[in-house]
Amino acid sequence: MLVVMHYKWLVDGMLAVSGTTTFPFTFVNLPTITATINNNVSGLVSVYVYNITTTGFSWSKYYYNPSNGQYGGAVDNFYWIALG
Repeated sequence: MLVVMHYKWLVDGMLAVSGTTTFPFTFVNLPTITATINNNVSGLVSVYVYNITTTGFSWSKYYYNPSNGQYGGAVDNFYWIALG
């Protein structure tokens, strides 16, 4: 069985730098998670997805500021799909 899920992550109406997403159901096996950037307001360069389980996953977002060469937590939205 193939399950596809799509979600735009917002936390209480505020954009977050990191968080945990819980699926509304339990996958039979570990799903594959693919994430993509929505827009690039803060210079978002990566979304890290980790701690993947059958019930959810953790994520964090990072940006690169070319004006000062610093990295930090981005606040951009991102989309994800879980396949399993």
